[in-house]
Amino acid sequence: MLYAMRIYNLLRVSFVGLCVFAEVSSGAQPDGLTTTLNARTLTDAGNQWHAGIALWQTTGAGEWQIEGDMSDGTAFRSHLEWNDLNSTMVVLHGDFPAFSRIKIFGSCGFGIVTGGSNTDSDYFLSADHASVVQQFSRSVSDSEGDTFYFDLNAAWQWFPFFRHNDNLFVSDLFCGFFVFQCGINDSDGVQTVMYGQSVNEPFPGKNATYDFMWKAEEVGIRCYFRPDTRLSIAAEASMLVNAYQDGEGFWMLRNDLSPNSPNIRNNSGAGFGNRLSFSVIYRPWQHVR
Repeated sequence: MLYAMRIYNLLRVSFVGLCVFAEVSSGAQPDGLTTTLNARTLTDAGNQWHAGIALWQTTGAGEWQIEGDMSDGTAFRSHLEWNDLNSTMVVLHGDFPAFSRIKIFGSCGFGIVTGGSNTDSDYFLSADHASVVQQFSRSVSDSEGDTFYFDLNAAWQWFPFFRHNDNLFVSDLFCGFFVFQCGINDSDGVQTVMYGQSVNEPFPGKNATYDFMWKAEEVGIRCYFRPDTRLSIAAEASMLVNAYQDGEGFWMLRNDLSPNSPNIRNNSGAGFGNRLSFSVIYRPWQHVR
């Protein structure tokens, strides 16, 4: 059967993470003032360059839903849900002086996704797509894959650098862009529902692959405040504009779709969003001199 598909939303993703990082710079920083914001840095190093490497451990979840009509006019919905997408990412980041009060900063990261699970649920809908008539299929699979992140930005130190004794405050306005990609492989599935009846039918091996990419432009502000030599507070807020998303899927066990990859694809543009981050850093030990 052929499907006329209408894409309503694609992959809502959320994650939390833990970061461990190390850094170097072009000159001495006797008080070690530096912090990391989403693997991006803001420092009191003036015109020094600054670079580092971070190790992120994240966990996340996502959804992908499509609706359409089969060739016989039957309306359907397919809902994919991923959970426990654990990823270890290595992120390189740095900032470099360009002009007075102007810096270029960015980051690039790679990671491996492990330990995830996917639930694939399919429903027959009413003719107007308003209600579910029957869940005709549900399967669960293991999920793993890889991820990539890149951003590049220009920052202007709009607030004059302020320092008094051990206190420090600095703030940047920035603009730039970012690219995020994620590839997921689902395998070793088990069919648990078939036309409303509970079943237990394994189908080992790889059964589907998905590749997603997001691009967006970003404008925002980042701030760094150090009330004393041991405590630092950092925050970042930004708007995402002209967000673009492209998704491809290859469902390998379907005989009603193309046998070549990809056999399902969608994209969207002109989206918008926001990003917020906040961190508190406490240094129990000072530098050994």
